Amino acid sequence: MSETEEKIILTNHAMLVAWGQYGHCIGLIKDLEAIPMSQKTVKHSPQRKIIEFLVANLGGLTYLRISACQKIHWIKMKQ
Repeated sequence: MSETEEKIILTNHAMLVAWGQYGHCIGLIKDLEAIPMSQKTVKHSPQRKIIEFLVANLGGLTYLRISACQKIHWIKMKQ
């Protein structure tokens, strides 16, 4: 490859832009933010946490999914 040619880098996260734009256009983000949840907000609202979890799953971030499952499992064990 010569110096003038650009190297094409493929990424698994490129579709997040399209999905985010589509979700915004159909009102998904606004609808998710309107869902009432009885959880306190420290830094981020519970609705924002749900949106972040959805985006993480779409992006293939398995460590977030595992972390959430472990926390749920720990909460069940404690009760």
